[in-house]
Amino acid sequence: MCLRASVKLHDKLFRGLTRARMLFFNTNPSGRILNRFSKDIGCVDAQLPVAMMDCILFFLELIAIITLVAIVNYWLLLPTFIMSLLFYLLRFVYVNTARSIKRVEALSKYIILPSKYPVCF
Repeated sequence: MCLRASVKLHDKLFRGLTRARMLFFNTNPSGRILNRFSKDIGCVDAQLPVAMMDCILFFLELIAIITLVAIVNYWLLLPTFIMSLLFYLLRFVYVNTARSIKRVEALSKYIILPSKYPVCF
């Protein structure tokens, strides 16, 4: 399963790279593009199995907890459902905020701040 997911991600990354504008290839050397591409694929291959295993274990634990709640007291399924919806909505807020923070962090690497002391010629 991880191998198929890795191959699909590789194909999508390669398709996205080949559909880039010519300006991207003119401004970035081919060595840098190749190094970044291979680094990203290496990260995917290294982190995908761990993330998938965590996801599977999380969902198995979630099913076990909901089953236990349903067996012990089925009236508690209503607050469980409400809290699940609340956490699902909070997930969207977190993902959007994290994405914005990463974007600002990436942009701040390339912004040159003015120096404290002006240069005089």
